[in-house]
Amino acid sequence: MGSSKFDGLLIQLGTGKWNIFYFAIVCWYTFFLPGQILSVIFAAPSVSFTCVIPEGEADIAPPQNSLESCKYMVNSSRSGGWEEKPCSEWNFDNTSDVTLTTEFQLVCGRSYFRSAYHGIFMLGNLFGPAIGGVISDRYGRRRVVISGGLLFSGLSLGLAFVHHFPLILTIRFLMGFCHLPTAYILALEITEPKLRSYVGILLALPWALGTMAYPGIAYIIRDWYWLQVTMALPLVFLLPAAWLLDESPRWLIVRGRHEEALGIIQKAARWNKVKLPPQAELRGLMKDIQLESKLAAGGGSANSLTEVERLHVDQTHEERDSKVSCLNKCGLCSTRYIRIVTFVMTFTFFVSSLVFYGLSLSAKNFSANVYIYIFLGGLAEVPAYSLTSIIVARFGRRLSLAVCFFFCGVSLIVLIITPTDISWMVILLAMVGKLGISSAGQMVYLYLSELYPTEYRLQGLGTAILAQRIGSILAPLSVQILGPLAWWAPSVLMGILALLAGMATLFLPETLGAILPDTLPDLEELFSKNKKRAAMVH
Repeated sequence: MGSSKFDGLLIQLGTGKWNIFYFAIVCWYTFFLPGQILSVIFAAPSVSFTCVIPEGEADIAPPQNSLESCKYMVNSSRSGGWEEKPCSEWNFDNTSDVTLTTEFQLVCGRSYFRSAYHGIFMLGNLFGPAIGGVISDRYGRRRVVISGGLLFSGLSLGLAFVHHFPLILTIRFLMGFCHLPTAYILALEITEPKLRSYVGILLALPWALGTMAYPGIAYIIRDWYWLQVTMALPLVFLLPAAWLLDESPRWLIVRGRHEEALGIIQKAARWNKVKLPPQAELRGLMKDIQLESKLAAGGGSANSLTEVERLHVDQTHEERDSKVSCLNKCGLCSTRYIRIVTFVMTFTFFVSSLVFYGLSLSAKNFSANVYIYIFLGGLAEVPAYSLTSIIVARFGRRLSLAVCFFFCGVSLIVLIITPTDISWMVILLAMVGKLGISSAGQMVYLYLSELYPTEYRLQGLGTAILAQRIGSILAPLSVQILGPLAWWAPSVLMGILALLAGMATLFLPETLGAILPDTLPDLEELFSKNKKRAAMVH
């Protein structure tokens, strides 16, 4: 494969200042993402309120005005009794905090706009990466990183100065659309193979650290507009550094732009202080890579795709095919075994996203201090993003993923019998669930890439990513709808889903050490070998 030859070239380049520059940009961007994706927690929180009775009716209204009331009673002369009227204005607690909830009075009949603030971002992200993948494949990764970063940072900064809620939702949708994984893909495309499995997971660590830092910043800055500016400005400052990024030499070679790729490779060698083969040899190597890449695009094998990071490297192609996968379901359901893989992986992607964001938004349901809760949630993600690669390499994919789902599900179900006055125990169980689901969210990408045959791998991931986005859209709604019914209801729903995902995972074969399937018969053989191993154990 051409990609294998290019990996050989990356081995010669090694890892040095050139690679670290890419990693630093991705880490900086990822660190400030929680302030945008999870901003609903502090921008549009649930706030206690009381109904403001209109002037002229207060003297005849009942003396009691219950907390968080959406209606009030007046003595109607027409009906000769009490008449119920809807509130149109409210007083809010914590009036010193400036939020979307208080400014636009997002309570009662307008309360679902708070969920819409988060959900519409995820809706935009449902479509953006697929289109961004097509553009980056055609015009290059660097252009998409710069243009996408410019749009995302500009929109996030401009959001702070908008005072029209429908326009705010429109901007949030566009932000989700412009939130692309291209910079992450670019960083992995220039990483040597021996470090790719570690870099691919460790690049997620800044998200956890940013999640820990965000509540501290929000505690100091209680005005949502200034908080938005504070979290957006670092992204704007990143743009000059992003402009200095080189185009992916892998992409340039495949596109036939060998002289440009040669210049970048020579620059990388200077920065990393390594010596390269003669230019003539490099040009010949690039021609071979381009030729073999064309053969692979025409139906070549993909046996080199053995790590979750290679999956991410090709994610632009895979997300591009997400729409095709939804329309062309026959291939993903053509045999019994691929139907099992499709159902289980789609379900696990959906559950991992819904539970992750559901737990992130559930501070009030657990009667927790929201600032401490979000900090602890980020802290729980640190081991999930740093130990995952070690766990799956030691214990395998199937068992590790199932245990993580069970770990999460059991901890959330136990919340039912946990006394609410023991608040530390409630928070501890929620964080155990966050640790489990964060780990599962990392593992599902690797497992999917090793289960689907090459001819269906792109379609399979596209369908799974679609389910994942739907889960993230539904997460805030599930919390907002079930939370008022019972504080534990959202966690029980998420716990049951996590347990079901864990049980579903057990129907899949283990892929640790197995050769990647290229065809449906290869997948059938993988299931058969797994059954034989299970029979030998028993």
